[in-house]
Amino acid sequence: MKEVIAFLSTIAPLTDGLQLALYNTVTQVGFRRLGFVHRRPAPCTNLWFIEKGLLCCYDLDQDSGRQYCTWAMEEGNIVTCVNSFDTGLTSAESIQAVEDSVVWTIDRPQLERLTAGYPEFLHIRLRLTERYHVQSRTMDAWRKRPPEQFYDWLRTAYPSLVSRLPVKHMASLMGIRESTLYGIRRSIYENGRNKRKK
Repeated sequence: MKEVIAFLSTIAPLTDGLQLALYNTVTQVGFRRLGFVHRRPAPCTNLWFIEKGLLCCYDLDQDSGRQYCTWAMEEGNIVTCVNSFDTGLTSAESIQAVEDSVVWTIDRPQLERLTAGYPEFLHIRLRLTERYHVQSRTMDAWRKRPPEQFYDWLRTAYPSLVSRLPVKHMASLMGIRESTLYGIRRSIYENGRNKRKK
């Protein structure tokens, strides 16, 4: 729980009352590798803070029936199926643990009670919403570029994620075939080897 408090405190100071309320509200849950944190089509009613591990969100293309990775998040992030969480409607997304993971969770009614009872928590929610909105827009913009450029940006912006995410999930996140990703990685390796020989 101290990780949740520390994370939220980077955004705004937490009163003792809010910290106590969080301790009494938020629950710890563990998920084994490849276990589902949330499974479509059930409505997504929870937020999860990742203390340990790596989670991926998979959306379902209704036309093709193909699922694809919309995001991957590691420690120190809060995740949910945004559309379903915000509307209360059924979810087209599933969240899966890519590694053994430990998360802290809170449901929508609990979240609203904290927001109503602690003004600083509303400020934190707004800042987090802005942060993840910008992050999502930036990721979508890079996804439209050539895959080599997108991968190079991911290596710079999210080096730990790139090193941990299996090829299947990384290729899906990038919207490319696994063979294409293997080709990009091979090219990077060969370019690095050639530079070392000079």
